[in-house]
Amino acid sequence: MHVLKFLYAILNLTLVSCEPHSWNQFGGDAGNSRTAPFTSGPQRGAELTWSFNTAGSIWSSSPCFGPDGSVYIGSSDGYVYSLSSTTGQLQWSFQTNANVSSSPAFSHRLALVIFGSEDAVLYAADAATGNLQWILHADAALTSSPALSHDSKWIVVGSNSGRVYCVDAATGAVRWQTALGANPAPGGISSSPAFSSNSSTVIIGTTSGQVASLNATSGKVMWSFQARDGIASSPAIDSNGDAFIGSWDSYMYKICGHNGIEIWRFKTGSIVQSSPALSVDGSVVYIGSLDYNVYALNSATGAQQWVYSTGGFVGSSAAVDALGTVFIGSDDNYLYALDGDTGSLLWSYAAEKEIYSSPALSRNGSLVFGSNDGIVYCLQDSNVDLNVRAPAKIDTALF
Repeated sequence: MHVLKFLYAILNLTLVSCEPHSWNQFGGDAGNSRTAPFTSGPQRGAELTWSFNTAGSIWSSSPCFGPDGSVYIGSSDGYVYSLSSTTGQLQWSFQTNANVSSSPAFSHRLALVIFGSEDAVLYAADAATGNLQWILHADAALTSSPALSHDSKWIVVGSNSGRVYCVDAATGAVRWQTALGANPAPGGISSSPAFSSNSSTVIIGTTSGQVASLNATSGKVMWSFQARDGIASSPAIDSNGDAFIGSWDSYMYKICGHNGIEIWRFKTGSIVQSSPALSVDGSVVYIGSLDYNVYALNSATGAQQWVYSTGGFVGSSAAVDALGTVFIGSDDNYLYALDGDTGSLLWSYAAEKEIYSSPALSRNGSLVFGSNDGIVYCLQDSNVDLNVRAPAKIDTALF
């Protein structure tokens, strides 16, 4: 089964695009699939390859990668870091004026790292040097992660006032801006946008419970869906253009991408802060909940296929590799690797504190994530089967 999945992934990757493939933004790609069809992560167990200590906690910022494997991630210390893929050594750091809780995005076309901060500024830095290239002053803090269009020409991000910005990724010039919700709740937008497969529409959620589809050229609202409570989860868009998204109302929704009509909903036992991840073939969607569980649902019907119980809230979002393995963190301090077909535990790895940061997969199969302990961890496949391995703490901070 795993061999067939891997062959499907390679075929799908070849047919979709000849552009460089890497996990270059929060959702792994422009559609937020959180799937890595180009690699397989640690399967038999996990060994710590390297770790890097920031000066703050890594609450929700998640890593992305450049084409050379360089890791980019933010921290509550106000910095965004560029780290070596092989050693974890600091390559550069960029200081903002507030907490960086959103995740960076990497533009292959422009060799830029683009990231927001709670100082209400969207930054673009040269990927090699960290030198500032442009900034955009938003109207409120940016906790939403910026999303790059499939061609890397446009970047879309939401602000904590409920405003969505679309800017030229090369210059930072505003293409359009749209305010969502008549009375958005405090915190407006923490959800990160997702682009449809042809980048014609953008879907995003708000803390007032609105899910909106925007015309990517004009910013016009094409349709709006209302959940029963707020949304911080980020949508994943499948090959049909339909959106999956979680809500604080404890439901996971599938919404028609053409008209915003609910296709199905699945009730968990608590708030769904986690963002959905799709299997490589799109037939399964994975989601975490604050009821301590990770769920696998049939993407067509919403029927539960399995559930795995962790020891804490699951606010982290899954990463899925080419073999179907599901990697996800929990606030019980563990990073879990689960069999995507059965939900059985392959291995787990203990960080020093809670894991709300979502893991990401590099092209060489490394699994990278942050933790509230302020450490960035890089794991690779172990030479021996493991269930639990405590990390060796290596301080590579250079300032």
